[in-house]
Amino acid sequence: MQHDPNPTRLSIEGYIAQRLDKVSAARVDSEFRALRSFFKFLCGSGLIPADPTASLEPPKVAYSERELPAKEDITKLLQGECHRKKDTTKFRTMTYSLANTGLRLGEACSIKKADVNFNKLEVKIIGKGRRQIALSPSTALILKEHRDTQEQLMQA
Repeated sequence: MQHDPNPTRLSIEGYIAQRLDKVSAARVDSEFRALRSFFKFLCGSGLIPADPTASLEPPKVAYSERELPAKEDITKLLQGECHRKKDTTKFRTMTYSLANTGLRLGEACSIKKADVNFNKLEVKIIGKGRRQIALSPSTALILKEHRDTQEQLMQA
């Protein structure tokens, strides 16, 4: 499509089919949405007479469920020690939280004290959208212990 000065619906469909052979369906879906937005802008601005993507359907994306690491592997991680001893508790808290909540790493790293509601056993997440994640009592306990430890270190 990069060499097509007047892309048509057919040429865009061909481009999408080509991309599906090279990259994941999820990536092609994102690229398709970007193309549709681009052509909608061009058409709305009067730079092209018609939007060639207007009647195109996005590619079907079959999202697969991610597999969790084996419990033995998580246990090994939780029993390990960090190079800097003072980081071990933080590492264990993060590992345990990720394993028990399904959070993305970036989401877990961005949690602030105010985002965690220990009474309702939930945490407010701002990542790909806003949502509430339920915490198991054991995860809430570990987070609370980590918070208390951090507060003690700040006061010392």
